Amino acid sequence: MKNRAFVRNLLLLLLSVALIGGIAYLLIRSPRVTSTDRCEAVTVEVKTETGGEPLFLTGDRITDELARRGIQLRGKRLDSIDLRKIERTLLSMPIYKRAEAFIAPSSSSVQIRLTEKHPLYIVQEASGKSYYVTQGKGTITVNPTFAAYLPIVSGAVDLKMATGPVYDLMTALREDPYFTDYFGQVYVDETDGIVLIPRIGTTRVIMGRESNWSEKLRKWRIFAESVLPKRGMNAFSYVNLDYGTQIIARSRYVPEGETFDEEGEVVAAPAPTPDPAPKPAPAVTAAPAPKKPADTERPREKAKEAPKDKPKDKPASKPGD
Repeated sequence: MKNRAFVRNLLLLLLSVALIGGIAYLLIRSPRVTSTDRCEAVTVEVKTETGGEPLFLTGDRITDELARRGIQLRGKRLDSIDLRKIERTLLSMPIYKRAEAFIAPSSSSVQIRLTEKHPLYIVQEASGKSYYVTQGKGTITVNPTFAAYLPIVSGAVDLKMATGPVYDLMTALREDPYFTDYFGQVYVDETDGIVLIPRIGTTRVIMGRESNWSEKLRKWRIFAESVLPKRGMNAFSYVNLDYGTQIIARSRYVPEGETFDEEGEVVAAPAPTPDPAPKPAPAVTAAPAPKKPADTERPREKAKEAPKDKPKDKPASKPGD
């Protein structure tokens, strides 16, 4: 027992000596801030909670935002900078999850490290309320000072819908590389449920309200790769995937030889009824054209009668004859 206690005490003593030595080393090696040192630069490092690139503010815009809120760092004495105030100011902006500020005397600069919340999409409710939905089903009120280019969810949507079925569908889209940037808009219809609008084309992809999103997306991919190249990206006004294993599509343009029924579905056009054969017209014999006289022939002139000789007058008889 005595040997164990001795070994334990010895280990604790060695650990204490090592800790004290480390602290002394840091105090000796760390440069100290003097009253003459001033901030010559501000370095800002921003990353999202998933490790990606920031979507809201760049480093330069963050220093401008601090200056707009009354915190000017460049040229200020390093020993007068309130690092905790910098952190509180940044965390007051709802886009940041963590903030850390410290001074690097070796470079006479202020270092700021930020962890940005990861927004997934923007929700625009019918009431006019707009907000981001972030990783973990959090929300951030939309602010014109910081904006991110993200898919938009609109229509008959509320917070429960936005952080429920819509969130699960958007998660399924992100998990499939094929659909990462495929759809640009999500619309919640009171009758059809969730409707997706592709970034290319105008076909409404009706997903409905059921939660088997991965299966519906699989059906859409088959349809998009096998039918759309033949018919065209805008050939259909909508494609409804909320019918089990079936796909219901409404054509925007009537294919040759087909037509629309009363519900707008494409059906084969009825064969045209042939017209009855026309009755033959009675034969008409054309009258012969009048014969023209030949140029050499001239109408005969009527022969003139020779003048008759007048009777000669008899001589007058003498008296006494």
